Amino acid sequence: MIDWKGFCHRMRAFGPGTQILNSPCSQARIDEDELRLGQMPDELSGMLRAFNGAELFINAIPMITVFGLSTREDTADSDWFIDRYTPKWRAASDRSFDWVIGMTNYGSLIILDQHLQVQEWDTLHNKWGTETQSFSNWLERIVSEGVTYLKET
Repeated sequence: MIDWKGFCHRMRAFGPGTQILNSPCSQARIDEDELRLGQMPDELSGMLRAFNGAELFINAIPMITVFGLSTREDTADSDWFIDRYTPKWRAASDRSFDWVIGMTNYGSLIILDQHLQVQEWDTLHNKWGTETQSFSNWLERIVSEGVTYLKET
């Protein structure tokens, strides 16, 4: 199980303005979307209980946007939420157990599958990236790449 509290602490340690972690999501909100979309993997619901979406490694723009669940305050014109993008992804890809959990600054969707494997979908070329990783290994890679990204000024 991923230590989401520890992950949030690591992100905040990078200093002001480099990470935006949204407030945690309520269990009731998670339950609501699980009724519609199916049970989330424990790692995903754990992430949402730690933070409901984030912009990570901001250097003019975020290196990655991690989706959360939409709230009543969110505008209807944005699909950048797990509960809005996932159904569209599932319908278009015939991958009914995937969860769309984020977007990179170069336009790749971050997909979490039912086996807790993360893969990137290149939205420009409509094809899978070359790497498949566990959710925890993907997070470590993001942190490593994020450190480099923040140094590029």
